[in-house]
Amino acid sequence: MAKLAEAKIFNVVATFGAHLDEHQIPRLEQITKETGINRFHFWYDRDSAGLEGLSKAVELIAVQPRIEMEIFDWDQHFPSPVRGSVTIPESIGDVGDFSVEQLLWLRQKKII
Repeated sequence: MAKLAEAKIFNVVATFGAHLDEHQIPRLEQITKETGINRFHFWYDRDSAGLEGLSKAVELIAVQPRIEMEIFDWDQHFPSPVRGSVTIPESIGDVGDFSVEQLLWLRQKKII
């Protein structure tokens, strides 16, 4: 979250841990009700705890008719006119590992 704030990307919410739990669903529903925003982007760490947390979040969100889930794809390919297709290096495993410039680029491309 701190790295996102450093990049001036403020419209984020942390689940405070490697998972979303059933007690956080009413808060997402409240955001949806109060703002009209119903699409949430879930971006967990690339490690096993993050993958497990994502799996749990998918289960919880799947039964919520008013909440749409978008998942950050760590394995996505990005076209580069110089290098061809590139991916996120394995050395980057969470949002804090990205540089501010990388986060801003992801934001500009509407990936985050």
